[in-house]
Amino acid sequence: MKNTFFKNITINQIYWLYVIWLVVYVSFALSPSSYGMALESFGLDYNTVFGSARPIRSDEWAVWTPYTQMAVNNNFERFYQSGLYQIDLRNFNQIPLLDWSLIFKPLIWGYFILPPAYAFSLFYALLTLLFVVGWEKVVARFIGNVPNQRVYSIAFTFLIYFTGYVQYWWTTTGPLLALAPWLILAIYNQSKWRYVWVFYIATTWLLSHTYPPIVVTLAYLSAGFVIADTKTWNKQVLVDYTIKVVMCGFAATIILLYYQDVLKVMGETIYPGKRVVPGGSEPLFMWLATIFPFIAQSNYQELLLNICEVGTGASFLPLLAACFVSNKSEICKHKSVYIWFILFGLFSLWMLLPFPAILGKITLFSLVLENRMTFAAGFALNLAALFMIIHGKLTLNLDRVILFVFAMIAIYSLATWFGYITFGKKSAWELILIPMILAVFFVPKFAKMGLVGAALLINVLYNSSFNPIMSAKPIFDIINSETTQKFNAQKEESGWVVEPGYFGATLSGIGVDSFTNVLMQPQFEIFRKVYPNMPKEEFNQIFNRYAHIHLTNDDYPNVPQPDVIRIPLKDISTKKTLVDALAVTKTVVNIQQLPQEGHIDSIEERGNIIIFKGWAMSDDKQLSIIGIEPEQIKQAVVVSRRDVAQALNDNKLTHSGFQIAIDKSLVTSPICLVSTDTDYGNKQIASPVNGSAYYQCTTQLPSTK
Repeated sequence: MKNTFFKNITINQIYWLYVIWLVVYVSFALSPSSYGMALESFGLDYNTVFGSARPIRSDEWAVWTPYTQMAVNNNFERFYQSGLYQIDLRNFNQIPLLDWSLIFKPLIWGYFILPPAYAFSLFYALLTLLFVVGWEKVVARFIGNVPNQRVYSIAFTFLIYFTGYVQYWWTTTGPLLALAPWLILAIYNQSKWRYVWVFYIATTWLLSHTYPPIVVTLAYLSAGFVIADTKTWNKQVLVDYTIKVVMCGFAATIILLYYQDVLKVMGETIYPGKRVVPGGSEPLFMWLATIFPFIAQSNYQELLLNICEVGTGASFLPLLAACFVSNKSEICKHKSVYIWFILFGLFSLWMLLPFPAILGKITLFSLVLENRMTFAAGFALNLAALFMIIHGKLTLNLDRVILFVFAMIAIYSLATWFGYITFGKKSAWELILIPMILAVFFVPKFAKMGLVGAALLINVLYNSSFNPIMSAKPIFDIINSETTQKFNAQKEESGWVVEPGYFGATLSGIGVDSFTNVLMQPQFEIFRKVYPNMPKEEFNQIFNRYAHIHLTNDDYPNVPQPDVIRIPLKDISTKKTLVDALAVTKTVVNIQQLPQEGHIDSIEERGNIIIFKGWAMSDDKQLSIIGIEPEQIKQAVVVSRRDVAQALNDNKLTHSGFQIAIDKSLVTSPICLVSTDTDYGNKQIASPVNGSAYYQCTTQLPSTK
């Protein structure tokens, strides 16, 4: 009696721990944001409580978070004016806006009650709480009434929470992952309000992040839970499910109504509107990563694609079930196991084999990039393994342990067999599983919990440090700050602030009228004014898309990848140069006596242009170019150099980089660059390591002819 009471109290108190954690987290306005990358680019100091910002999470720190800043700065109205862009903040990310959809967006209600930094923190805290509580309840129902049911369900929930996909994509698709179990619970619900709940939660879920690839895969997982849970299929059950499906259809209709004008525009875009996925393009190695976690990465260094793209829903639970469940053939006949194997097989077919177009449309898989199947596939396989371990018979003997050890070594070696990394160079945290299983071997009474706990621990070891913990206050304090004013003071006559080297919508987010931006919808009128003579088909191919707008030294606009448009700086800027007060002189007395600081990193010849890239010991953007005439300078731009600022421990050097293009045909003698700075004085910029005929700093500048 006492043991049961104590056990129940201990487990129930976890919910109180969740609440305490939420209160502390929000009280300090904490968040998992990587916005520190943007703060670094602005030359601002910031601190993290834990971890460091991840450049790869640009979907968050360069898109979603700046769009949230715009909404806050715009008093939550829909259209935001940034330079000549009219940015529609009603898009497929959950942005706090004052419109009728707010009733279906409880995660962002905090913005209308709390200061924005605390609302931002509350949003992420609620996501975590909804995820761990919701999936625990769903999984507990799935595994049934077994001893230690809640221990298993909580452990498995955290195992999924710490999979690569969830952690690497948390600040993008987190809302869909966190709300999905509540939709499943609403479908399970049999109260008199059940249809209202299904409609409301389905609408809330779809509005949280309207991203079809994850919506479709989570819908399949939800169907799997419902089918596995349904004991009998009679008329009453069919009618109930039919009405609930209709309620989900009504929810989808609400989404279509809300986004009707957005969908009309986006449906006609080259990307993503015209994108159709045929299936079958997933590399075999990545498919294996949905079964064997971490084979495609070494810590957070990816071995294939980038670290986010190699994140899957995998754990070592399936391997443990395969090695130690002795009645697999019997337990796999259970509906709660084979339904997940069927789904895993279906997801795998889409990843590995091309589907007939009509089948892709019927299944809605044509909306799902093959690599976006990795979470659902791994989740399905983990569910089957969990059920096998809990309800199956475990056999712990020396033969099976030896089999497991060899399997672990073989799995660790996969990256080497596929030629991605030398054996022994890859991180090997997963091998800690071997002594953990050996320990379980000596305490068979707790073997089942030990296997689940061991798989959980490895996921935690690998993935728990991916997202930083930082205060959200700097994210919102910077809006319309002194930093914003400095940028806007450089606005050109065209109405733009033309600053290359700043990623995504970070400048626009803090209130700068920036040309560089992220356009959720095409802005034809603006670009047609820039390129009035571009052929219609070519213009449509380049500009009819969702895109990050980059400023470059290219000669012509181009699309290097589906979501990026590169615009030549010369086509936008009305200034001769973007280096402030660039001084051009023929001679400087005693150049050789100046100390050398800074460096010429590279000198490239592109046709009739010579491009000098490097950094100077200055943030005043004062450069003297010795040995040329002003008309020889085709372009000079400031480049962000966070590496220099970090190496020299001086944030003022964040924008110490430069890129200068000179007309080669007019060069008659080598040039020399001298930087001027109020703190560092005059410095001769050092020559490239191997020297160059185009760059020599001497008192008498010799002719190259």
